[in-house]
Amino acid sequence: MPEVPRVDEFAFILIGCVLLISILTIFWAMPTEPLPYVEPSSVILKIPAGSSKSFDVIIKGKATNVTMNAEGRIKYWISFSKNYFNVVEQTKVKATIAVPEGTEDGSYIGNVLVRSAGGEISIPVEVQVFSKEEFENLSSKTILFGSFSIEKTKASEKIFSREDFEIYKGLFSQQNAKFEFSIPEDKVDKLEKGVIKLSIEETNQVGNLIVLLNGEEILDRKVGNGEIEIEVSKEKLGTSNTIELYTILPTSQFWTTSIYRIKKLEIETFYKDVYSKTFQFSLDPYQAENFLNLSISFVKTNPEKVENLIIKINDQIIFWGTPPLIIFDRTFSKDFTGKPIILYEDNTITFELKKEGKLDVENLRLVINYYS
Repeated sequence: MPEVPRVDEFAFILIGCVLLISILTIFWAMPTEPLPYVEPSSVILKIPAGSSKSFDVIIKGKATNVTMNAEGRIKYWISFSKNYFNVVEQTKVKATIAVPEGTEDGSYIGNVLVRSAGGEISIPVEVQVFSKEEFENLSSKTILFGSFSIEKTKASEKIFSREDFEIYKGLFSQQNAKFEFSIPEDKVDKLEKGVIKLSIEETNQVGNLIVLLNGEEILDRKVGNGEIEIEVSKEKLGTSNTIELYTILPTSQFWTTSIYRIKKLEIETFYKDVYSKTFQFSLDPYQAENFLNLSISFVKTNPEKVENLIIKINDQIIFWGTPPLIIFDRTFSKDFTGKPIILYEDNTITFELKKEGKLDVENLRLVINYYS
């Protein structure tokens, strides 16, 4: 009788241990908390050799065992106001970069590393080093623009719909229809017009169909089966509105009943887009001729993420992308295609949204740096 193969129990135990260790390794390697939100997303600083400059790193959310480090050419130049801490809601850390005396002019690249239990976030940092003599010959002009809001919305929006209802008027009975609808307050100012659409399923056309909008008559006539549209001006609409439909009997046919069966009532609003904002600024001739670069900073106050923000200087696009959630602070010497920015005595700066969204800005500041 052939011998039955024996099962190597030790092999099974060994395989089980390997699988268990693999699972535990994967589990231990998984982050125990989500990554916090960190600003700024990148930093560009101009620092003369032998000088220092600081910037704030804002960490938002919940984060434990947070450490701040640096890598690259700036690794030994940077220090932090705090390290090894937890974040409950928001923590601000001041990072200071001190460029050693004698450092050659040029661009030095590195990263600030924000590590926590949730993982690691890298902030690219570029330090542009100038000699003190050259830096002392630089001057700047600061222009404050204050606050503004832009929003790109849908061209139109259906704000109310009601289906399958009836109105009638007889000698001894009557049925009207009255509805309420609203328009968001922040959209009333952008209204161009409203359109009321009625789909009449059945009517005997005995009496007139009367439509009131906010108590004002906008239709009073006999209509047949089919669809009709009533255009109303923006002045007739507000944040809270009512629409009322009823019918009446002609005196010559007081014994009959006037009936309108409505298949659908729709109200659509049309908006004008205020999706760009342009500011004008002037420079002296020597400031424009000796222009080096410019810095734009602002505080974004609305919490929504904004995509496809475009910033233009005159007709040159210098930024196209998603700005940080809170603080925007960038320096530009070239446009989006890599061409040098050209300034004149009279200039414009434009902010524009290419996708639906909203941008609320406070403390908009433009700094023009030039050789004096």
